[in-house]
Amino acid sequence: MDLDEGINLVKAQMVLRDYSLYSQVWSDQPPFLTYLLAVILHFFGMEASVGRVLVLLLACGLIWAYIHYLKIVWGKWHAVSGFILLILVPRFIELSVSVMVGLPAIIFAVFSMLALTNWHIHRKYSWIVISAVLLAVSTLTKIFTAFLAPIFLVGLFWGEYAQFSEGKIIKNNIRPALIWGGIFTIAVAIPLLLTVGPGNFDQLFGNHLDAAGLATYRSDPDYWLGTQLIAARPLLLLAFLGIVSAVLSKRWLALYPAFWMVSAYLLLWRHVPVWSHQQLLVTIPAAFMAAGAVGEALNRFVPGLRSRNKFTKRDLIHLASTGLFVYILLVQTPVTIAPFQTSPIIAAPRYKQTTTEAKFMKIVLQYAADTQWMVTDIPMYAFYADIPVPPNLVVFSSKRLETGNLTEEQIIRTIEAVGAEQVLLGRNELPVIRDYLRKNYQLVHSKDLIELYVSRDIISASQPP
Repeated sequence: MDLDEGINLVKAQMVLRDYSLYSQVWSDQPPFLTYLLAVILHFFGMEASVGRVLVLLLACGLIWAYIHYLKIVWGKWHAVSGFILLILVPRFIELSVSVMVGLPAIIFAVFSMLALTNWHIHRKYSWIVISAVLLAVSTLTKIFTAFLAPIFLVGLFWGEYAQFSEGKIIKNNIRPALIWGGIFTIAVAIPLLLTVGPGNFDQLFGNHLDAAGLATYRSDPDYWLGTQLIAARPLLLLAFLGIVSAVLSKRWLALYPAFWMVSAYLLLWRHVPVWSHQQLLVTIPAAFMAAGAVGEALNRFVPGLRSRNKFTKRDLIHLASTGLFVYILLVQTPVTIAPFQTSPIIAAPRYKQTTTEAKFMKIVLQYAADTQWMVTDIPMYAFYADIPVPPNLVVFSSKRLETGNLTEEQIIRTIEAVGAEQVLLGRNELPVIRDYLRKNYQLVHSKDLIELYVSRDIISASQPP
């Protein structure tokens, strides 16, 4: 019953009900994943697992792109060790099966970087077009990857300048960057103008900018980047050794992930709040560089076991890389495999009837046939029950409440306007709304903070005479 998954699934569900994003359905994220989910759900059914399989397939694509990039830029050992490191990145496994926008956006950005690398190697302009379009898709999934555009532009320009100009800036040096930048700008601007519209751009930016100044988040260390990266510190240190190895071996194409990692870290360093999925902006590119360090060590020591090559100063880096790699294996492997230790029950019912969620779900379904609208801050209930949510309340999040972009008074007005037959609250205290509901609705079930209210008219109609 994850909140973020529920929001994304319900947004897609509302689009399939012919409600328009932004003009009707309030959303603080770009439109690409919502429309993609809507198409997938239309053809394969209204199940959360459908959206999760979509993200899983994208994550499998990321693994392929990741291994391919390491193989063409570094080598075989780097790709092998990199695969292991990627799987061990904190939260990667969990988010690879979650209907959330963060990881898919990063996945499209990695594909864009791979296409850009192919341009440098093969010199075919089709790779520039593919790279620009893929980063545009990434930005249209979640805007937080847009900072990669300047990095890619500088990489294109510098690659041409260093290779062909002999220190002189000529027109040919900027042509690839101009083509890439023009395609990226058009591929982002036109879809945003058509789907969001100039009058709704505040939805994309206002909520996030307002949250950055709230003392509620700044006083809580859980929302700082340093806290989010505690488990990834060995990986970051290994990535630093990878940067050193790339510079020493003059593998300049390997520095794209390095600039990505450093830029993301600097952008998020003082930014608050940093959500748990945003750490992947730092750790995914860090895994690229860490794989470079481990691969270089394996290239050095595996042949060295046979030939007994003389020990060099650079071998200190290789020893440190090997030690960190072993440490990451020992620490992160148990954490990563823990979710797989529970034996799955293949024939399990849709909901385990012993859980709190199942009890609430059963009651929601009991009144679903007579419910035209449901208001809830746990939208997965509405998704599973196939009950519409008022478009302006699909994103019923703590951040939106904290920033004042959604107030209790607005929620009450919406409840009254649509005549919501069911209201389920479980993530926020909302004393004004709860007081209103106790006076005007019937509390049919409660557990801890979760309360389900149903219209008294529906309850009366459902009771036998």
